[in-house]
Amino acid sequence: VPADMVINAILAAMVCHGWSGVAGLNIYHIGTSSINPLRFDELFNHCYEHYLSFPFIDSQGKFVHIERMKLFDTLADISSYLSTGENGRLVKAKDMHILRKLSVTYAPYTSYKGR
Repeated sequence: VPADMVINAILAAMVCHGWSGVAGLNIYHIGTSSINPLRFDELFNHCYEHYLSFPFIDSQGKFVHIERMKLFDTLADISSYLSTGENGRLVKAKDMHILRKLSVTYAPYTSYKGR
Protein backbone atom coordinates (compact mmCIF):
# COMPACT_ATOMS: atom_id res chain seq x y z
CA VAL A 1 0.00 0.00 0.00
CA PRO A 2 1.52 3.36 -0.99
CA ALA A 3 2.60 5.51 1.96
CA ASP A 4 0.54 8.51 0.88
CA MET A 5 -2.62 6.41 1.09
CA VAL A 6 -1.75 5.27 4.60
CA ILE A 7 -0.99 8.82 5.71
CA ASN A 8 -4.23 10.12 4.19
CA ALA A 9 -6.18 7.35 5.93
CA ILE A 10 -4.54 8.20 9.27
CA LEU A 11 -5.41 11.88 8.82
CA ALA A 12 -9.00 11.01 7.89
CA ALA A 13 -9.31 8.76 10.96
CA MET A 14 -7.95 11.53 13.19
CA VAL A 15 -10.51 13.97 11.82
CA CYS A 16 -13.32 11.45 12.13
CA HIS A 17 -12.56 10.08 15.57
CA GLY A 18 -9.92 12.29 17.16
CA TRP A 19 -12.11 15.19 18.22
CA SER A 20 -14.91 13.20 19.83
CA GLY A 21 -13.04 12.54 23.07
CA VAL A 22 -14.68 9.11 23.31
CA ALA A 23 -12.30 6.28 24.10
CA GLY A 24 -12.54 3.32 21.79
CA LEU A 25 -10.80 1.13 19.30
CA ASN A 26 -11.36 1.90 15.63
CA ILE A 27 -9.90 -0.49 13.09
CA TYR A 28 -9.30 0.50 9.48
CA HIS A 29 -8.38 -1.56 6.46
CA ILE A 30 -6.52 0.18 3.65
CA GLY A 31 -5.96 -1.50 0.33
CA THR A 32 -5.13 -0.74 -3.26
CA SER A 33 -5.92 -2.49 -6.48
CA SER A 34 -5.73 -1.83 -10.18
CA ILE A 35 -8.72 -4.12 -10.76
CA ASN A 36 -11.49 -1.67 -9.83
CA PRO A 37 -10.05 1.74 -8.90
CA LEU A 38 -12.17 4.66 -7.80
CA ARG A 39 -11.98 7.25 -10.56
CA PHE A 40 -11.59 10.95 -9.77
CA ASP A 41 -14.96 11.83 -11.28
CA GLU A 42 -16.65 9.17 -9.13
CA LEU A 43 -14.89 10.48 -6.02
CA PHE A 44 -16.08 14.03 -6.67
CA ASN A 45 -19.62 12.82 -7.39
CA HIS A 46 -19.67 10.92 -4.09
CA CYS A 47 -18.44 14.03 -2.25
CA TYR A 48 -21.07 16.21 -3.92
CA GLU A 49 -23.86 13.76 -3.10
CA HIS A 50 -22.66 13.56 0.51
CA TYR A 51 -22.74 17.35 0.71
CA LEU A 52 -26.30 17.39 -0.65
CA SER A 53 -27.28 14.95 2.10
CA PHE A 54 -25.47 16.95 4.81
CA PRO A 55 -25.29 20.57 3.56
CA PHE A 56 -23.44 23.39 5.27
CA ILE A 57 -25.59 25.97 6.99
CA ASP A 58 -24.43 29.58 7.27
CA SER A 59 -24.63 31.80 10.35
CA GLN A 60 -28.14 32.89 9.34
CA GLY A 61 -29.41 29.32 9.15
CA LYS A 62 -29.51 29.16 5.35
CA PHE A 63 -28.12 26.30 3.29
CA VAL A 64 -24.86 27.10 1.50
CA HIS A 65 -25.28 26.35 -2.20
CA ILE A 66 -22.40 24.71 -4.04
CA GLU A 67 -22.03 23.86 -7.70
CA ARG A 68 -21.12 20.42 -8.94
CA MET A 69 -17.40 20.39 -9.69
CA LYS A 70 -16.60 20.78 -13.37
CA LEU A 71 -14.24 18.10 -14.62
CA PHE A 72 -12.42 18.17 -17.93
CA ASP A 73 -11.34 15.43 -20.31
CA THR A 74 -8.41 17.19 -21.96
CA LEU A 75 -5.89 19.91 -21.28
CA ALA A 76 -7.37 21.83 -24.22
CA ASP A 77 -10.78 21.82 -22.50
CA ILE A 78 -9.24 23.24 -19.32
CA SER A 79 -7.33 25.93 -21.20
CA SER A 80 -10.42 26.92 -23.16
CA TYR A 81 -12.55 27.12 -20.02
CA LEU A 82 -10.03 29.29 -18.18
CA SER A 83 -9.04 31.56 -21.05
CA THR A 84 -12.52 32.37 -22.39
CA GLY A 85 -13.92 33.58 -19.10
CA GLU A 86 -16.58 30.86 -19.22
CA ASN A 87 -15.87 30.34 -15.53
CA GLY A 88 -17.09 33.85 -14.72
CA ARG A 89 -13.67 35.45 -14.59
CA LEU A 90 -10.62 35.70 -16.77
CA VAL A 91 -7.39 34.16 -15.53
CA LYS A 92 -4.18 36.19 -15.68
CA ALA A 93 -1.53 34.95 -18.12
CA LYS A 94 0.94 34.18 -15.31
CA ASP A 95 -1.67 32.16 -13.41
CA MET A 96 -2.72 30.43 -16.64
CA HIS A 97 0.87 29.30 -17.17
CA ILE A 98 1.00 27.81 -13.66
CA LEU A 99 -2.40 26.12 -14.10
CA ARG A 100 -1.30 24.60 -17.41
CA LYS A 101 1.87 23.22 -15.84
CA LEU A 102 -0.13 21.70 -12.98
CA SER A 103 -2.65 20.27 -15.43
CA VAL A 104 0.09 18.60 -17.46
CA THR A 105 1.73 17.24 -14.31
CA TYR A 106 -1.44 15.73 -12.87
CA ALA A 107 -3.19 14.72 -16.12
CA PRO A 108 -2.12 11.05 -15.89
CA TYR A 109 -3.73 10.79 -12.46
CA THR A 110 -6.92 12.70 -13.12
CA SER A 111 -7.89 12.32 -16.77
CA TYR A 112 -7.65 8.57 -17.21
CA LYS A 113 -11.19 7.21 -17.46
CA GLY A 114 -10.26 3.54 -17.57
CA ARG A 115 -11.00 0.94 -14.95
